[in-house]
Amino acid sequence: MSAFPLSLRQVEDLLHERGIDIGHETIRAWWNRFGPTFAAEIKKKRSASMRRMPQWRELPKDFPPRSTVYNYFWEWSRYGVLDRMHHALLVRCREAEGREASLSAAIIVDQHENVTPTPIAPKPLNI
Repeated sequence: MSAFPLSLRQVEDLLHERGIDIGHETIRAWWNRFGPTFAAEIKKKRSASMRRMPQWRELPKDFPPRSTVYNYFWEWSRYGVLDRMHHALLVRCREAEGREASLSAAIIVDQHENVTPTPIAPKPLNI
């Protein structure tokens, strides 16, 4: 699987929808010239951010072995346990602050339409 899942013709169509008429061969030439530079920059930033993340070897001494913690983490991620735990903590925190348990506003925009979101008047914060 490629890092950029669109074909050159799909990119051409996307640009055409936005009023930019460029052929897929021009896009290919542009990508061949600048793509490796962009990819190297993304890889460099990604590896730098990974160095700042906590490492598995830095677990507290009273934790089980790294392999056990790692396996639990990935199993819980795969089956949505971490998401459910996060949601339960979010609900408890909001209730402890005297706020509604559910989030109060959301904006859903269809990717295929150019929709300008309607401003929502902010609710006063209960601090």
